[in-house]
Amino acid sequence: MKESFGGFTLIGFIRGKTIDWTEETVTIDCGGVGYELFCSSRCLDQILSLDDEVKLWVHTHVKEDAITLFGFFNKNSRELFLSLLKVNGVGPKLAQKILSGIDEMALSAAIESGNIAALTSIPKVGRKTAEQIVIALRGKVKFSEASTRSQAAPVSSLAKNHGHIYSALSNLGFSNIQINEAIGQLEDGVEVEAGIRQCLLSLNSLT
Repeated sequence: MKESFGGFTLIGFIRGKTIDWTEETVTIDCGGVGYELFCSSRCLDQILSLDDEVKLWVHTHVKEDAITLFGFFNKNSRELFLSLLKVNGVGPKLAQKILSGIDEMALSAAIESGNIAALTSIPKVGRKTAEQIVIALRGKVKFSEASTRSQAAPVSSLAKNHGHIYSALSNLGFSNIQINEAIGQLEDGVEVEAGIRQCLLSLNSLT
């Protein structure tokens, strides 16, 4: 589904090669044009090679003084982002921070169960905002894990493996910096289980 604004069709998705990134953005070369998109840290963490072709679903946020592109690895993530924008007090930057602070399935579960503690554990989300999210979105953000996976953008097997390794280490409580340093020491082609073991050995040696 394409978004529209003022009768004009906006960008639905972008496919191309990553040529640059920062802590908040990625630049995609699409047909010789570089598109800068704001992404959650979870999305950015999956873009581990600047030479990989990626497909990002796009939301075009239009304000009086700026047009900003936000990128997502699957349509469910974009729909969840758009749902968050409907919550009083949640703008696009906070919505991205929420998607950075908790994975989609966990966020959906927290909203459905009214788990305020899980929501307030996300940086920048206070109790009032968490309650507003639950009130506004409960019953409206359900989606299956299989659907989320099936709509993910195609990335190299190396990037996929690194993404799985990153997710496992993140669930164990390691920081982004620790995980990225450990993954950076892995050999090319390492399988997920072996990569997790190697990273744990590296991380545990530092503690």
